This record gives sequence, C-alpha cells and structure tokens, in this order.
Amino acid sequence: MAEVLTGSASETSGIKAGDIITKVNSKEVGSVQEFEEIFDTTKAGDSLRILLFRDDKFQEINLLLKP
Repeated sequence: MAEVLTGSASETSGIKAGDIITKVNSKEVGSVQEFEEIFDTTKAGDSLRILLFRDDKFQEINLLLKP
C-alpha cells in the first residue's frame, strides 16, 4: 500500500504503508485495480482476509469493514 489513512480500518487491522497485498479472501491480487474491484463489492460489516508481504515474509491480516 502506498498510503494508509490514520484511523482507517486498514490502519487498525495492522496494514502499513509499503505492504504488498498479494491475496484478498484467497483471490490473487496483482494490481491496485484488482484490489479495488474486490473492495468495491464488499459491504460494511464484512471481513476480508488479506495476505500481504512485509519485511521479507508473508502475513495474514483480517480486515473488518466498519458499518
């Protein structure tokens, strides 16, 4: 991610600027556009399972979208 907004669901879930998101809900993400398409179809209150690459290792984070 290029930028994470202070107080956003991304920040509170542990996503940081510089993280490389590789999968969302087990679906490969190869571009910002693909991430946005998945994100746009998600409703408030839903949870996303995000696999990201940070500091030479993969991490899984659950992101809960605020209602």
